[in-house]
Amino acid sequence: MKQSEKSEAVKHLEKKADRHNEHLQKLWVARKQINDKIMKAEGTGAFNNKYLTIHQIWKDVEPILMENGFLTLFNDLSQAIEDPKKCLFSLELVYVPTNTTIEKRIRLDLERATCMAVKSAVTYAQRILYSFIVSLPQEDDDAEKTMSPQELQRAIKVKEKELNNLKQLAQGKSDSKGGSNDEF
Repeated sequence: MKQSEKSEAVKHLEKKADRHNEHLQKLWVARKQINDKIMKAEGTGAFNNKYLTIHQIWKDVEPILMENGFLTLFNDLSQAIEDPKKCLFSLELVYVPTNTTIEKRIRLDLERATCMAVKSAVTYAQRILYSFIVSLPQEDDDAEKTMSPQELQRAIKVKEKELNNLKQLAQGKSDSKGGSNDEF
């Protein structure tokens, strides 16, 4: 079939198929820009942890994501859970040019089912989910106490694999297709 004989729908689908990794390549660019701009996070919070507050994320990270074609959608999915002391949140990173979505989820348990506890859970979930998707800097004051050496090594290997995959994508060496949906 000649190019001129193809329907508009076929031409559109062929054009989209050529862009199946574009969102990952743009995410790599965004991550590099974010790292260049804000990797020197100052200690914040009650324990002077080195992480970005949600306000810093909105101020510094969101504009970089938007410049690279991404839209973020934070969702509270807790209504689906019967227990008022449990929360479920998701963050969708949508690459607008190809409508490709990467989604991460987190479940949180509340000590008490109060408005303040829910508000804290929302803020914590937003910060953590952004960190998962965009690999934001984090330094937890008690991370070594909560992870065994085996868990720490496993986490390091996962991050190294992710970094290598992104490097390959940036060089155009991967054939991975579509987004992901991970729940933590």
